[in-house]
Amino acid sequence: MIERRMGLAVVTALALAGCAQGEDAVTYARGDTTFVRIEAGSVWGRPATLREEMRIESDPERPEYAFRNVTSLSIGSDGELFLLDGPAQAVLVYDSAGEFARVSWGFFRQPNGLEALADGRLVVRDVDTQQLRVFNQRGNHLEDWALPQPSGWRTRTPLFTDTEGYIYARIVVGSEDPEIGERRAYLRYSADGAIVDTLPDPEIDFQPLTLTVDESDGGRTLLMVPFSPRAHWARSALGDVVVGISNRY
Repeated sequence: MIERRMGLAVVTALALAGCAQGEDAVTYARGDTTFVRIEAGSVWGRPATLREEMRIESDPERPEYAFRNVTSLSIGSDGELFLLDGPAQAVLVYDSAGEFARVSWGFFRQPNGLEALADGRLVVRDVDTQQLRVFNQRGNHLEDWALPQPSGWRTRTPLFTDTEGYIYARIVVGSEDPEIGERRAYLRYSADGAIVDTLPDPEIDFQPLTLTVDESDGGRTLLMVPFSPRAHWARSALGDVVVGISNRY
């Protein structure tokens, strides 16, 4: 979270009022999907609360704290915070107490994603060169991981790693068939930069509410109905896909 007045805050825990499998949960399978439904309240007890551990104050008079456009954050295995400032094309490094440590200048032109790996390396997504660029913690360039064609980054979805050390990068996959058009997926890289597979977005059996607006020039625009239910999904650190509809608890 970047605040215009207060800077950057790092928090732990999670505001939880959710559910987990237990005595009050009903589990059932439908195809290859497992559903868990809570019959009576939360089985996690009282909600947890966010607890701030460290804050980095924004200060326009000090270059190392004058945030311009933070596009990505990542925390290293030793607690260092790596902050990617897109316009400055620099990775700012802060220690576990939030004190500025150094600037790791990279050889990239349009960075918009950063992930710190368990072995200390940094992976930076460079939209302009269509590569994942790999650096050590001191900012020394090690290698580049290519992006297969035809596809492109065209995304601000953060890079992330799973519990087995695979790196996931969001892409847009092109197609020569106009009826198929573009598809969105994740590339999964191994720790040595090899592409293991391409994981397409899940097909969710849900149709959102839409509005068709007739334009004065004869055209039409399709809009989502405000505040109507949406389908949401995410990949977990275990590599699984978690799907939910916003009006179904």
